[in-house]
Amino acid sequence: MLLRPIIGLRWLNFFILQFINIGISFVLPILAQDYLNTEPFIAGLILLPGSLLGAAIAPLAGRLYDRRGIFLPLTIANVSMFLGCWLFYFGTPILSISSMVLIYVFLRVGFNFGFGNTLSDASRQVTIEEKADINSLFNTFQQYAGSIGTSVLSAIISSVQLRQDAASGLLTAQGSQIDFVLLAILAGIGLLTVFISQRLKRRYTSMKSST
Repeated sequence: MLLRPIIGLRWLNFFILQFINIGISFVLPILAQDYLNTEPFIAGLILLPGSLLGAAIAPLAGRLYDRRGIFLPLTIANVSMFLGCWLFYFGTPILSISSMVLIYVFLRVGFNFGFGNTLSDASRQVTIEEKADINSLFNTFQQYAGSIGTSVLSAIISSVQLRQDAASGLLTAQGSQIDFVLLAILAGIGLLTVFISQRLKRRYTSMKSST
């Protein structure tokens, strides 16, 4: 099924969104503890407002998909992830707990506009008999995205910390900035899949109308 263009693009976007979501949720508490010297409890709470607001946005995102189709919610999702990662990158030198919370809220709201809708739209591209297969396939890769995301981003931070040519907090910040650049690039790829799939859908529609 992943060889079908639309489904393959939806899967890639689904994977990227989850990679960024889990990965950045791993990086931010570490950055808060090592760089901002916050307590572990406070570092964990940084993610709470974004998670709660993101969950509240999910029904609205589904309604937007039902009314306007997949293009708008996926564009909002990937643009928010792209901008959010760059805000973290450029804002790291002046980062505070409050600014970290606000950027994460922005990023997490965007994530919820796209994540569930990506799977929903992919399910519409298959027959009823294939729906169970595509759901299990996407859910499996969701787990892979989370595990790979945390592994890759933690490895980057650890490799920077091994240099030991600066304070531990500063090295963590430098490693986190590399992570943010990587995640921003992935978000850009995710946005690209949205435009490619939209173009493919228009081509299919025009071909059907001409026959």
